[in-house]
Amino acid sequence: MRDYDRASPLIFIHIPKAAGLSCQKVFKSWFGDNLHRHYAREADGEIPKPVDIFGLHSEAHPLCVFGHFNRNRKRGLETCYPDAPQFMTILRDPFQRLVSQYFFMRKNAAKWKRTVTPTVDLLTYIDQNQTSFLDHTITLNDGADPA
Repeated sequence: MRDYDRASPLIFIHIPKAAGLSCQKVFKSWFGDNLHRHYAREADGEIPKPVDIFGLHSEAHPLCVFGHFNRNRKRGLETCYPDAPQFMTILRDPFQRLVSQYFFMRKNAAKWKRTVTPTVDLLTYIDQNQTSFLDHTITLNDGADPA
């Protein structure tokens, strides 16, 4: 793990159902008006436009872009911020995250344009789920895996 470099913009990759709202409050206290949210508007499917991370960032006024990045929805990191120098995320137990996602989606997805409400029971949902929210990795030119 690397230390945060205040001299460079930061991208926070918010994995859904992994403390995003709580983290946003903390990040807002750190970055103030230079915290930029990167979330699609679920009601109409509008995808966020990237901000000028280098133009808006300074060491005296550091910048953080905070949100969901998903290559399958045309808003992956390599599309929006191909030159971003540093990233961070918070992980949650995968099982707990999936259970939380299931109930959240059952409650909210009907209002969203690009999301389908789960119609199966929880155990079937867990068994069949293939999440794409972690599909934010950057493809290297040589096709090698970045890991």
